[in-house]
Amino acid sequence: MSLSERTRLLASPGDESEPIGPNSMESPKDNTGSTNNSTRLAIFIAYLGAFLASSDESVVIATYDVIASEFHELAKGPWLVTGSNLGYCIALPIYGTLADRWGRKLSMLIGYSFFGLGCLISSISSTMIGLIAGRIVSGAGAAGMAITISIIITDLAAPRDVALLRSYTNVVAMIGRGVGAPIGSIVVNSLGWRWAFAGRLPLIVLCLILSRVYFPSQHKETAEPQSSHGGSIKQLDYLGIATFATAIMALLLAMTVAGQDGGKRSHIYLWMVTFALAATLFVFNEILWAGRPLVPLRLATKGIGQYWLVELVLFCGRTGLVATITQYLTQVKRIPEATASMFLVFCTMGLAVGSMASGFAIQRTKRYKKRSIYAAVISVISSILLFFSWHFDHPVAESLLVIPMSTPIGIIISGEFIGMSNRAPPEILASSIGAYYLSQQLGSIMGAAMGPLIVRTGFKYDIAGRLNEQVETEIIRNVLRDAKYVNTLPEGIQRVVRSSLGYGYQFVPVLAMVTAALCVPSLVLTREQFVE
Repeated sequence: MSLSERTRLLASPGDESEPIGPNSMESPKDNTGSTNNSTRLAIFIAYLGAFLASSDESVVIATYDVIASEFHELAKGPWLVTGSNLGYCIALPIYGTLADRWGRKLSMLIGYSFFGLGCLISSISSTMIGLIAGRIVSGAGAAGMAITISIIITDLAAPRDVALLRSYTNVVAMIGRGVGAPIGSIVVNSLGWRWAFAGRLPLIVLCLILSRVYFPSQHKETAEPQSSHGGSIKQLDYLGIATFATAIMALLLAMTVAGQDGGKRSHIYLWMVTFALAATLFVFNEILWAGRPLVPLRLATKGIGQYWLVELVLFCGRTGLVATITQYLTQVKRIPEATASMFLVFCTMGLAVGSMASGFAIQRTKRYKKRSIYAAVISVISSILLFFSWHFDHPVAESLLVIPMSTPIGIIISGEFIGMSNRAPPEILASSIGAYYLSQQLGSIMGAAMGPLIVRTGFKYDIAGRLNEQVETEIIRNVLRDAKYVNTLPEGIQRVVRSSLGYGYQFVPVLAMVTAALCVPSLVLTREQFVE
């Protein structure tokens, strides 16, 4: 999950702080202007929440095929990833209002509670529907954990420590995404997938208790009266949230039906029509009717929209690859799951290194445009090389190309954020940043659904006619239900099935290549902004 900062949530520098401990009268910032130990403990608790939220998605990406296979519903596996992102997108603006009006502490506690509830629901679910519902609830909780941490740092820390503590937030998120995949694979293979969710509950309960004790009871005072709280909640863009969720769910259902064996075209058309209607209503609502729009689409005509579009497209291609690379290595190349999940670490590390390197370079040179264009070209070339290399028998060496594919994306993301934040007028900067991160989440939702769909479609196309018709129908049905079914087949049939699966997987790097290439015109034509 992406951590976002909403500048409208920040209190004014002149506001006073509340005590940190339950009985402490100590100020978060001592007389020397330093951050005291109680404050550091409170921020550490928030970091632990950020770690849990960041590791959550990578755990599921690495193991969703194993989990869905136990229910014999592999086609619905991507919903475990997209469900969390969907819950995150829906809840994000709500937490913004909660943090502004009812305090950072309440916002964080609600986030932990929903995240823990989602993990509990997932761990005890006996159906895929229940498991997906748990993932949506977890995503809604992760949004609260992510959005509140930057606000808490600003409220509690000494001014001179804020920048450093915020940089630690990115490091914690990177570590969470990096270690989540291999640890999740080990837990799933040794203890079972339910423990991948239930095992987090003690940490979540610990965070809840510590947050209740060490976080300030109220956020900094504002000039608004308490009676305005209800009005603030009423001002939320409920129609926008409802139509956004309906459009995304309809699109995902259409992709799910399309990837199933025997999926009816009439159902696909029905869901696509629903998607079109909901998306149209969402656009009209955001432009014409919403007082506080979920996505301020009116800003798209002010030179901001292209930045959102680049994020959506980039994350679609990246997540499509990330959501399928471990399955490619285990199903086609027979690499152990724990080893295959390490490639998610490489993707995360590459993205983080690119982002940090770009940040340092922008700080030094005050330029980013040429670097972003070169990065997009490198990502396109790396995707092409990965496409060809997946036809050879060196799975470990060839798949290391995900590093030069991911690092340029980090460079582009950093440059685009700087460009957007410098181009957006100050009065709409917070809305622009919110839409920027929402675009990333929407791209992740689409990519997590499109990647597996491409694989399933390619597999069904390639295996057609290669086996006896009756055997072929049974194999297609079972392979699309259970990721490990191929291991139970005779060796000769295994070779055919793995070959057809490889045919489907080879188009995932093509998706990454196309999305990176689509960003080049925007990067070239958008004027570089002056960086102070």
